Amino acid sequence: MCLMGGKGWPMEEYRSRIYSQYELLWPDQKTLFDEEEALRWGRYYLRLLKDFLPKDKNSAILELGCGTGRLLYNLKLMGYSEVKGVDLSAEQARIARQTGIDVEQRDVFDVLSENPETFQLIIALDFFEHFSKDECLRLLDACRDALQPGGRLVLQTVNAQSPMGLSCRYADFTHETCVTPGCLRNLMTLCGFKDYQARERAPIPYGMVSFIRFVLWGIIRRLIWMYDMVEVTGTTYPIYTRNFIGSAVKK
Repeated sequence: MCLMGGKGWPMEEYRSRIYSQYELLWPDQKTLFDEEEALRWGRYYLRLLKDFLPKDKNSAILELGCGTGRLLYNLKLMGYSEVKGVDLSAEQARIARQTGIDVEQRDVFDVLSENPETFQLIIALDFFEHFSKDECLRLLDACRDALQPGGRLVLQTVNAQSPMGLSCRYADFTHETCVTPGCLRNLMTLCGFKDYQARERAPIPYGMVSFIRFVLWGIIRRLIWMYDMVEVTGTTYPIYTRNFIGSAVKK
């Protein structure tokens, strides 16, 4: 038996089985929203994403695959009043709702199709890789249609260009697709986006430990870049972390 993945698209049995109990894959996950942990997490991600956030705090923002709501919670603390999340996992959606934010436990394609030209920003962290190739294009099309003109899409996904990319690609049984930053640019352009940007999900210094990681990553990154230059004279997007951020705006 298979479930339907939004508007008649089939969801394979293994997906429905895993997503119905997705929290079991992460045994350390708590059953209550952890404000302290969310703030620690947000300290990093808000610095990573700050250039992509709209200046207008009343902008409509949607997070796809919002998990336990850590990003939504931090955006709310920043003053964004129109934030919304959606996640297929009932347990994760339940935890996220403890923040008081509007979080739906639904298929993202249904939510996107019901909200044409509604959002100024759509964010999906560690989400794109869970879809097949056909579904990835369908997802980009759906995000484009749900964005206002000039609205922005931000994705964090597995980096096929990273030496550690495969470890991330196969860390979750439901991962289906792995792309390079250049490949994601091509897909976003194909689906009606422009002004593509890509960046590493690298350490950011805000304390002693993170500063040491920042310095060491700079050394390691330089060595990988040198290898890349020797073999193929480099790449358009020299991004080597196992995950990367890709963003573009609706044409």
